Amino acid sequence: MADFDRQKQKNAKILSDIESLVAIMPGHVYWKGLDGIYLGANEAQINYMSEFWNKKLIGNKIEDIFPRAIADKINADDNYVMLSGEELKVEEITPENKVVLSIKKPIKNEDGEIIGMLGISIDITEQKKQEVKLQTAWQQTQIILDNIMTNLPAHLYWQDTQGVYLGCNNTLAYALGLSTREEYIGKTVYDFQPKHEAEIIDKINHEVMAKDKAISAVEKGWVNGREALFLSKKCPLKNSAGEVIGLLGISFDITIEKKAEKLREEKLVVETSLANAKLMAASIAHELRTPLATINSIAGNLEHYMVDVFKGYEIALAEDKIENNLNPDVLQYLKAAPKSLSKVTYAANTFIDMMLMKVNLENVKSKELCKLSMAAVVDESIKLYPLDDSEKTMLEVDLSKDFNFMGDSTLFSHLIFNLLKNALYYVKAARKGEILIWLELGSEANYLHFKDTGKGMTPEVLASLFGAFYSNTRHGTGVGLALCKLIMQEFGGEISCDSIEGQYTHFTMRFPK
Repeated sequence: MADFDRQKQKNAKILSDIESLVAIMPGHVYWKGLDGIYLGANEAQINYMSEFWNKKLIGNKIEDIFPRAIADKINADDNYVMLSGEELKVEEITPENKVVLSIKKPIKNEDGEIIGMLGISIDITEQKKQEVKLQTAWQQTQIILDNIMTNLPAHLYWQDTQGVYLGCNNTLAYALGLSTREEYIGKTVYDFQPKHEAEIIDKINHEVMAKDKAISAVEKGWVNGREALFLSKKCPLKNSAGEVIGLLGISFDITIEKKAEKLREEKLVVETSLANAKLMAASIAHELRTPLATINSIAGNLEHYMVDVFKGYEIALAEDKIENNLNPDVLQYLKAAPKSLSKVTYAANTFIDMMLMKVNLENVKSKELCKLSMAAVVDESIKLYPLDDSEKTMLEVDLSKDFNFMGDSTLFSHLIFNLLKNALYYVKAARKGEILIWLELGSEANYLHFKDTGKGMTPEVLASLFGAFYSNTRHGTGVGLALCKLIMQEFGGEISCDSIEGQYTHFTMRFPK
């Protein structure tokens, strides 16, 4: 009995020492005996119990204070410490839903016997909230990064130092015809590209890793069954120690951009050629118009003064003072010569205007549209065109169904000249055929038909016929029919063409009523 009392006093001494120590410790500190009754606590724990639960901790068990479910969890942890003699760190939820980190250790006497448990609990509710926020933010960031990498509109890939691919994004996988990104893993560039292109790409990849530097390059490859060009940026992939363990690359498909660049260059060449053509045409026109103006002036003077000359000739002829009479046909020719010269110079100037218009398609504008007779302007245009006798026999013209239209006679002459020029070329090239011109009256529109039965055209030629700078003849500039289209648009009408190779070519011009 005396030994028991002495042991009890020793245990009380130990608990008394604990009480003095923990009174000044931060957090909530408490201790209990083997029977589960709390024997002491620091001020923070005592105030917590009295303030929030209006209960006294010391002398009571946890189930006397907390709800049963919470109390059972706490007792289970405490009993484990006192039975096993091991320290325990555990997160606990308080009845008011706060999270505390509790560290529990067995209390032993001088003989090493467990006589109770000492615990300290620290409120970590705010830290846990921050952890949850950080975890959520990290997860969201991971999701965003995964989405960016997976669906980036470029080819993203990485490989080890041996050139074996370790991964890629969906864009690259699908471009290579793979069902999933996983199919890309373990492959090399030689599995996806022709040998020559693969060797070039592989050489660049190894240079990036060997020299430990980023490299940009334009590479050729095959994706979706087509040849493509890529702008690739590649950099070394390193571990935490800074050692190169592979390569990370991103490649942008620039095929369309390269094609656009080529088209821009070709357009620049065409524009430069056109500018030169305009300059040359203007120079030639200037040089030609000067002598033509002189010839036209001479023709005018001849027409004026030759009247008296012919009267004198007729008087001399009547008085038998002419030794060698002029042939009547020659005489008629001489009388018509001034007008013939004027007509030729007018036609030449018209051709100059037409050629200048061909190299200045954007300037196809009428000064003012006026009402014109279709039969009259067609007839006049044909007369102005310098046809030789053999060419005149090729024409069959029916202008009986005349109609009026709003147009410009000069522009219309250009249209007829172009169609005549093309028709004569194709009839002569075929060594057969004729040129048919006729008018048609319609209920909503009237029509001018222009048909030749010469070579005809292929469907390919017909499809590009009215495009600027398209020509299928040796003499053509490729702007004649584009000019005809612009003239018809200026008149508010339309021009179309139907042709069968080896049989005919038929142009139809539609004029609104």
